[in-house]
Amino acid sequence: MVFFLANYVTHVATVITEPGQSVAASIASSVMALLFPGTGIERALNAIYSRAIFAPTQLQMAARAGALYVVVERDSEERQHRRRERYEEVERDGEQEGLKG
Repeated sequence: MVFFLANYVTHVATVITEPGQSVAASIASSVMALLFPGTGIERALNAIYSRAIFAPTQLQMAARAGALYVVVERDSEERQHRRRERYEEVERDGEQEGLKG
């Protein structure tokens, strides 16, 4: 009985998670692996076929593993305010240039 329990626990512990995967999705994958052992075969084959570990650089390794993401900083209100002021200054300067010409 202990063997079977250890086998199930080991199977769930070796479920491959995708880069950036949420905790809820990881838990769902683990539960699916516990209930339906064949559900993780696609992820396992993708990990094997990508050969990410054999990439020559870290960037290529991340690309092969599907771990490239773009991080975008949200504009703070202060930055938006400065941008708006610069835009208004450029607009005023353009209008003044038009009046001179």
